[in-house]
Amino acid sequence: MNQKGFGIISILFLLPVLVLTGLLSFWGYDIVQKYSHAQDLCRDRLLLAQKEMGRSLVELLSLNPAADKLREQEKWLRLKIIASSANPTAAARYGALLTKNLWEQGLLRTQQESILKVGEWRARQILGSLRRTLSIKNNITPKIHVKKSPPLSIAGHFEPQTFFSQRQNLQAFWTQKTTSAFFQYLPGLPRKIEGQCAATLKQERNLWNAHITDLKFSQVRSLWK
Repeated sequence: MNQKGFGIISILFLLPVLVLTGLLSFWGYDIVQKYSHAQDLCRDRLLLAQKEMGRSLVELLSLNPAADKLREQEKWLRLKIIASSANPTAAARYGALLTKNLWEQGLLRTQQESILKVGEWRARQILGSLRRTLSIKNNITPKIHVKKSPPLSIAGHFEPQTFFSQRQNLQAFWTQKTTSAFFQYLPGLPRKIEGQCAATLKQERNLWNAHITDLKFSQVRSLWK
């Protein structure tokens, strides 16, 4: 066999290996691209959801001075009514002021509750768009974790709960198909990838800003199936 024939045979033997190597390289690149896109999308939606709740939290806390003032006025008026028991005219005047105070507290309470509901509703809408794009395995329930004091007051003073950033953390576990129609016929290749992303709110001065809290790319537990 001459050198030329030997070269042709060698190429014929190597050609399937080269083709397979090229296909696997393209498949690997495709997986990385799909993973990066899915992870970026997951993080983006969780950050947007937290930003909406962060804005609502700041707005809610800004109402605390008004709520505190109304509650103090209520206490003062109740004491005045008791002290004016011997003076019906004064007691009636303070009673009318108390009625007005309680009405104003009711309006403020409605505003406080509306801020919480709107912030959480907007976050749910954003997370709904994530579910329509990626397959999310876990239930994600956005909530602004605050506490009201006094608990039974009409218009209370709201503060973030203890360990707020941990409680506020939202985490999504997603899955996505990795193979195109062509690669579905190659045996042994994984059919999907899995990942997770998470975000929370952290206080920075008078603002509550959204931050990514999930693990880095090299630490993410991705299961190929």
